[in-house]
Amino acid sequence: MSDEKIVIIEPQEDVILAVVDCVRMEEEHTQMMQEEVSAAAEQSRQLPVVLDLSKVEFVPSLSLGALVNLLREFKQHNQRFILAGLHPDVRGTLAVTRLDKLFEITNSVDEALAQVRKSS
Repeated sequence: MSDEKIVIIEPQEDVILAVVDCVRMEEEHTQMMQEEVSAAAEQSRQLPVVLDLSKVEFVPSLSLGALVNLLREFKQHNQRFILAGLHPDVRGTLAVTRLDKLFEITNSVDEALAQVRKSS
């Protein structure tokens, strides 16, 4: 596994912003992303998590499973989870698998942050 940073966690006062910094979510990226986002969320269970996927153009089934696992974990802790900035191909994959019905999805990080701040 490489030492490259796949997820950049940008904690803010009212939200945990996790930026995925890769184009293809390969197996090693998926595992790191899931571990890092989960660990960041565990530090501040009261805060919603926004996952910025705007740089990701391909998400294989393993990564979809990881996103579902994160969603399940956050729901257990009543923690809001928003996917932001999905590439059209990624959004299409979520639609075909009907996972778009499970997730809260916004067009951009700014839109996600506005929604979080409006509801708090």
